[in-house]
Amino acid sequence: MKKIALLISAISLLAFITSCGDDEPTGPTPMVEFEIDKPFAEVEDEISFTNNTVEGATYSWDFGDGESSTLENPKHEYDEVGEYTVTLTATGSGGISSTSMETITVGGR
Repeated sequence: MKKIALLISAISLLAFITSCGDDEPTGPTPMVEFEIDKPFAEVEDEISFTNNTVEGATYSWDFGDGESSTLENPKHEYDEVGEYTVTLTATGSGGISSTSMETITVGGR
């Protein structure tokens, strides 16, 4: 019975050790910042987004209207009047992500 308990303990310890791998993201956390060239725009205006992120490797933009982009500095047009929250998520080379949001107001012509 002692051998079985020792074997179970050894298997449990081995499972614990192997599950503690280096799966956690590492590296610097991106400092996410961006600018909107027209924070007040009209429907169908082309709006430029300038990414000023430090330590970002990949980028994911959500324009708040169901559209998105992975370009570093995208352009976008809104089809409807409204207020939209633009979100930029940057992921650093080690896998750590950070997010920033800005609001844009789109009016009618």
